[in-house]
Amino acid sequence: HGWGMLFDMAKMAYAPNSNAFMSLLDQMIGRVVNTVIDIRRIVDWAETQPDIDRDRIALVGFSLSAMVASVALANEPRLGAGILAVGSASPHDSFATCGGSAGQMRKLVTNRFKWSTDQYRNKIKPPLARIDPARYPGRVDPRRILIIEAGEDTCLPAPARRQLWEVMGRPERIVYAYDHRATFMAMTFLGGGSLQKEAFRFLKKV
Repeated sequence: HGWGMLFDMAKMAYAPNSNAFMSLLDQMIGRVVNTVIDIRRIVDWAETQPDIDRDRIALVGFSLSAMVASVALANEPRLGAGILAVGSASPHDSFATCGGSAGQMRKLVTNRFKWSTDQYRNKIKPPLARIDPARYPGRVDPRRILIIEAGEDTCLPAPARRQLWEVMGRPERIVYAYDHRATFMAMTFLGGGSLQKEAFRFLKKV
């Protein structure tokens, strides 16, 4: 699908009518499904490389990619471990609350189609269920999963974040006292590289 984002919020924001919007949403969901398939193909390739330990292939996802990674982990048993940072289940709830480009898209769409936020959430819930990690409870070994969460996240609702933790079998969880965006700073020198240190610690032990 090229180099664009999995969810082209700008394109969805200017859908001329509700049918066109739902069709675009379905296309974006298809991109996520194809990405999960691509991840599995990468594992196919990795297993053929002599310098890769096929039993220690891990997957790391941040934000939307954490949702993609959780679906991939549930459907690809060859992945030996996973780190899910600032992610959640129930993507329809996140789309209904998150700011940024998702929030701008939501505002334009709900205003144009005269939808309330609840109507918007209810309309996008059925198609987004295809890529909801909540579909796959009990499919991964929680000992091989690390969840890193933003404790002050205003983008991903707390119930949806907890749901991801429950679906993953209540694995080890680290909670930063930051919001969604600021938690990314924990990957940089501004956060002392603490997120990388936690990730390396976890991957080393599994």
